Amino acid sequence: MGLIANIFRVLLSPFRGAAALYLFLFLIFALIAAVVLLLGYSLGDADRWIDSQAGWIEIVATLLFRALCALVVLLCVGTIGLGIVRRLAPPRDAEDRPPGWGAMIAALVVGYFAWFGVVG
Repeated sequence: MGLIANIFRVLLSPFRGAAALYLFLFLIFALIAAVVLLLGYSLGDADRWIDSQAGWIEIVATLLFRALCALVVLLCVGTIGLGIVRRLAPPRDAEDRPPGWGAMIAALVVGYFAWFGVVG
């Protein structure tokens, strides 16, 4: 009985994990739809307007995605560069440790895939 109660509590709680995000997004879009309807437009009119603006919306979204991928590439290059430079320099104190080999390999893999987001 306790397991079933826990499952229902997790499923029905609107403020835990991803459910909170879904509830937030639903409320935002419901508020936008209500404002559009109160202004006298139908949701079909709003959909047609968004479709007519699709060209520049796609360009802006592509530029934002490429900028995010470029930031990820820069962070990965910085992580790998910091790891190499700090391994060559003598440590200043006991807590002055460079990024580990696993972090540098993970940064290399993530940076490799993010690079295709920048140039693709």
